[in-house]
Amino acid sequence: MARPKKALIFSLVTSLLLLSALSAGSLEIGGLFQVGNLGFEVNRPSTDTSFTGTDYLYDGSLYVRIGIPERFQVEAGYRRDLILRNVLYSLLEYRVDYFSLGVGMFVGFFNSGGSALNSGIIASLRLELPGVVFVSLRSDNSLTGSLSENGDFSQRLINLTLGFYVRNAICSLILSSKQYSEMQGSNEIIDHLMKYTAKADIYQKNVPFRLVLSIAYQTLDKKYTAGPTDHGLNSVLLGIELDFSIGRHLELFIGIEDNLYSQGSGVLAGNTYVGITPYLFQAYTGFRLNFERPSGKDRQGL
Repeated sequence: MARPKKALIFSLVTSLLLLSALSAGSLEIGGLFQVGNLGFEVNRPSTDTSFTGTDYLYDGSLYVRIGIPERFQVEAGYRRDLILRNVLYSLLEYRVDYFSLGVGMFVGFFNSGGSALNSGIIASLRLELPGVVFVSLRSDNSLTGSLSENGDFSQRLINLTLGFYVRNAICSLILSSKQYSEMQGSNEIIDHLMKYTAKADIYQKNVPFRLVLSIAYQTLDKKYTAGPTDHGLNSVLLGIELDFSIGRHLELFIGIEDNLYSQGSGVLAGNTYVGITPYLFQAYTGFRLNFERPSGKDRQGL
């Protein structure tokens, strides 16, 4: 009964926050859809010792962000992630010129054949010297302790960003870690992604589009503790994204991350993937619909 009660509390808190914000004058709605073949299937068996790049996987997200008077902001959304699976979340932030602090909760749902729901907490912090430098941290962690029963699962997300401003660009270094663990019988299966990204967001005043360039190194692992078997893929990615504004309120974006070089580890050790045989990539597109009053702050994006 504990998990349904947690889900009910999550729904009530989210509803109350959104209803209290409807009288505010700012509203943002955004969505993202991504597809690619640079990943492992959710149900990949431990006996599979190959990686062909022929499995096209997709994920996406949808969120609503509403400004509340007196420097508060609430965000609620749904995310389907290749690593973290299904997540519903809500986050309440307090913002001033030099920092913002956020707390919230999330619910992972229908991610396994056992536990239908699993709740967790969210904490975020951003420190900024406007127009000069900023640092931000977000941590999402399941409240689940050790995994013991069949179908138990846990989710963890950590994002750390250090950024600075130069003429007509925002440059940032990003560390992102995602982990999903699930018990299947006596076997704990762990999906983990660690990604290091350097990014430049290039813009020009009064020009309705922006260019975002990035280079990243990521390690993707799927571990089976009963094996023990480790399936790993380490990749260098080059990314390009184009954001363009349509009118005052709508922004569309489209981007792709191309694989420059990938090398397998664990059971995939000795395999390398370069060029177009196979062509490995992650492509995405999305939108932001923003009715917020114009401000001088940088746009946070998805």
